[in-house]
Amino acid sequence: LPDARVALEAAHVHHTRRMLSQALDLAQEAAGLYQRVSETPAHPGVVRCIDLMGSILYDAGEPALAAANASRALGFQVQISGFDSPDVINLHFVIFQFLLAAGEPAKAIQHIKAAIYLMDLMGGPNHLELSNAYHKAGAVHHGVNDLKTALRFYQEAMSRDSCDRLLEGMILKSSAVVLDGIGDYKTAVETEKRAFQLFSVLFGEKHNLTLQSDQALKKFMQSAVEHGSRAVDDMKKKQEEEAALAIANEIEAEEAAEEEKRKKKSQKKKKGKK
Repeated sequence: LPDARVALEAAHVHHTRRMLSQALDLAQEAAGLYQRVSETPAHPGVVRCIDLMGSILYDAGEPALAAANASRALGFQVQISGFDSPDVINLHFVIFQFLLAAGEPAKAIQHIKAAIYLMDLMGGPNHLELSNAYHKAGAVHHGVNDLKTALRFYQEAMSRDSCDRLLEGMILKSSAVVLDGIGDYKTAVETEKRAFQLFSVLFGEKHNLTLQSDQALKKFMQSAVEHGSRAVDDMKKKQEEEAALAIANEIEAEEAAEEEKRKKKSQKKKKGKK
């Protein structure tokens, strides 16, 4: 075990120094040493090694392989501590990040939902990380243009107390973009205003986030004005069409009445001849 710990510590040092190939070799060596002295691969040391290997592969630009290693670590960790432990939740977050980078959002969302379920189960609805997790899930749906689902996750994130005003501002900002995307321009403006006020208080008016929020607010207000103008034009056009239709119906009714009169006159003439 001392040799395994030394190899693992050396792997961490090489990883920190961005010597990824050597770090990966050392992490694999440490995992092998742990497995030799343990009766099962489900050993905490093995899990730490596989977890590190996943991080190294991710930094090396191999997120799919990183996700596969993290999934192995998750399986072993469940055997060690059960499915409802902080370490398991953390691994779900890690796999979510790796799968997202690997371009597999459908699989990634399964892991963030698993993390949400476990946090709610273990910590209740006021778990501090729930708001962040719901925001991440919303961002995935937002990324694939599933705006209504994204909005539901963002609303759920806002309903939880994160005790993090910056996160609250980012959730508001994300929600405003989705609301604008689905055509709810008025609510988008109101939501972005709240984000702008938070950023102004936290960072001041010259900060990039505040300036970006100000630009977004102007864009959403312009969209709301344009939408209002289109709505007025559409209403005016509809009224004109209804008026034209009413006139056409009136003309048709008058023509029908005239035709009926002509028919009656024709019938009277025929009776008079007989």
